[in-house]
Amino acid sequence: MQRTCLQYLFLMIFVCFSCTNDTEETSKETIDTTAPTLSFSIRDIEASSNDPIRVSGKINIKIEATDISGISKVEVYINNEKVAVDTSSPFDIIIDLSSYTSTSSLKKLDSNAILKIIAYDKAGNEATMEQNIVIFTREYLLDINIPEGFLNSFFENVYVFASDMDGNYLESTTEPITASTRQIKIYAPEDFDLTKEFMITFMTFNPGNENSFSYATTFQNLTKDNLQEINLKVPERFRVFENELVPAIGFEDNIHPVGSGIDYRTSLNNTDQEWLFQTLIPETTNDLTTNKIYLSYFLDQSFTNYHYLFIDRPLAEDFQLEANNFVNANSTSGSISFTNFQQQPEIKTSLTVYGYENENDVQKNIYHTLWGQGTTNFSLPIIYSYNDSFYQYRHRLSMENFHTEGLGLPLEEYTIPNWTLNPVVQNNKVILNKTGEGHSIGRISLQEDQEKDIYEWRILFDSEKTNEVVIPKIPEQLQNIPFFTLYESNSFELQQTEISKFEGIDNYGHYLTEIIKENRNINNYSNKKETIFQSNPMIYFQFNDFVFD
Repeated sequence: MQRTCLQYLFLMIFVCFSCTNDTEETSKETIDTTAPTLSFSIRDIEASSNDPIRVSGKINIKIEATDISGISKVEVYINNEKVAVDTSSPFDIIIDLSSYTSTSSLKKLDSNAILKIIAYDKAGNEATMEQNIVIFTREYLLDINIPEGFLNSFFENVYVFASDMDGNYLESTTEPITASTRQIKIYAPEDFDLTKEFMITFMTFNPGNENSFSYATTFQNLTKDNLQEINLKVPERFRVFENELVPAIGFEDNIHPVGSGIDYRTSLNNTDQEWLFQTLIPETTNDLTTNKIYLSYFLDQSFTNYHYLFIDRPLAEDFQLEANNFVNANSTSGSISFTNFQQQPEIKTSLTVYGYENENDVQKNIYHTLWGQGTTNFSLPIIYSYNDSFYQYRHRLSMENFHTEGLGLPLEEYTIPNWTLNPVVQNNKVILNKTGEGHSIGRISLQEDQEKDIYEWRILFDSEKTNEVVIPKIPEQLQNIPFFTLYESNSFELQQTEISKFEGIDNYGHYLTEIIKENRNINNYSNKKETIFQSNPMIYFQFNDFVFD
């Protein structure tokens, strides 16, 4: 019995001694007194522990921190003020510097701020790194707000960038517009004088299968006062949905009924006695449609024997277009003359008259074409006919290099503005060579349809104060766009230049705030436009301010 007790006592002492050793060894193995390994980088900036780095806007800090016991958190400080904490890897932290006072100025020497990174391991050890930084707070030039659905498959690879009025690219302003982009802030470079004017350019490139398409819109003479934001809208896009070919009966060779509206186009083949009706379906909205088709024709060169026909939509399955159904009741003739235009044997004119069935159609521009006469040699006065049963009208009239349009029927008499315009392209500038006062809005269209590449560049400018329009330089980031080659070779071709005044628009700044800011159609705001233009050929081309519309 005694031996057994001694053996038991010896065993207990051995076990206790063994446990004590194991505990001490385990404790020694788990105690971590080593600081984490720490490094960091700032995206797009080469950091240096010796020289300060310049930062602005939002900076993206990528932190590499490792430790045998694991990292519990990393902290970021600016001038000993904690600005961010991250507790999970990967440690990517974005710091917005827009609220910080700039430590950089053109009028004084730079002063340094301290960016400090601290990494903590799970044992409580820490590692610290510091970097001298110079903060320069960039002033923004304007905000660009972009709705969902703005882009489609045709308009892709869209960018926006800023330039000064000499066309020099303002560094770091090129921003891509993607399907998920909802806002872009265009910041001024550090050395840009915010009291000066600048320009903004939207540029897009679509390589296509056979032809490439390049489009751009530039808004010049901008300031932080006359335009602080642009609210883009989803453009009104149409696609051809259906071509319907129906029999045409009783049409003689001298009868050519035509018709078009916001969502349809028609034409007649007299030889085959077939009528083509083409329906256009809106991609972006369902309320830009008409419930009728309007056709018209005239029988002689006096343009007074006017016939028309309303057709209900959709067409009946057994529908046939019959000449006997056209009527000339409710038709009225109009006459247009000019007080200060010297009579010539023949002049080039173009006149279109549109009709609206109700006020809703006026507001949404849901129209029928009542009269359309292309650019032709005419004698004055200009005679036209229309159907006088419509609720409201709109007209577009061009005579030589004068163009006017607006709500209502054409005036009986016009006084052409005393403006002249003789633009030429020279060294990537458009020299306007203009005279006269009273206009305020200038537009330029650089356009060319080549065998493989198609491009159009629209430029809006203050015509009252501008004598030379500078085409902005193309950023190197966009050198894959054909515009880059055209700029380098100084080979832009001028399609049309115009100077205009709009009823209800006081000046260029007013146009920017009322039309460009909300991406509006000027026809929905102003009831009258007067323009002097030069184009090649001498035809007035209708185009909106934005190439996306």
